[in-house]
Amino acid sequence: MNDRKVMKLASRGKRFGAGITDLIVPFFSYVMLLGILVNNGIDPYALYNNYSAEYAYEIANRLDRPSMTIMSFISFTLIIYLVVEMILFARGMSIGKAIFGLQVVSIKDGSAFRFWKMMLREVIVKRASAGFLLLGFIWILIDDKNRAWHDKILDSYVVDLRESERIRRGREAAYNEAVRRAMTDVSSTTDVNGDGEISGEIGNTPENK
Repeated sequence: MNDRKVMKLASRGKRFGAGITDLIVPFFSYVMLLGILVNNGIDPYALYNNYSAEYAYEIANRLDRPSMTIMSFISFTLIIYLVVEMILFARGMSIGKAIFGLQVVSIKDGSAFRFWKMMLREVIVKRASAGFLLLGFIWILIDDKNRAWHDKILDSYVVDLRESERIRRGREAAYNEAVRRAMTDVSSTTDVNGDGEISGEIGNTPENK
């Protein structure tokens, strides 16, 4: 049987779903943080532009206890999110990609991206890809291999591991069935003589076709 690695490109729908999933925790954390600041009479824009340790300490003193509890929960959630994300980066995945069974692989040899290359992809190249009206992401809808600009820049594909495994198992089953039928044909066209020797036609076996 051919041992070449079977890889199925991720569909546009799954790539979109994985991308949205990756944004859920950061987005809701950001929205909750803004809500807390506004609810306590703090201008987020002023905080961003005039940030200092003293100003941050002053703001912390203005927050009520429930707000501080929620902010602590948000911070803890983001830390867990980042830790899990870093672990998955070492496997060529993000949280969204892991949920949808996707993986980033090299075009050259099909190997999964490792930590530093995923960091480069997600933190720098992907942001640059989204810089001009999200055109780098929209390109997935045009490209025949569902690749965004950041995929092209880093010579990568996003593959569907679950579909790839399903195809691999299907091919393996078909191969095993072909071998079984070939062996059945061999046994039905051979004779065993009195000396225990096998004779007959075996030209229909895969090796002799």
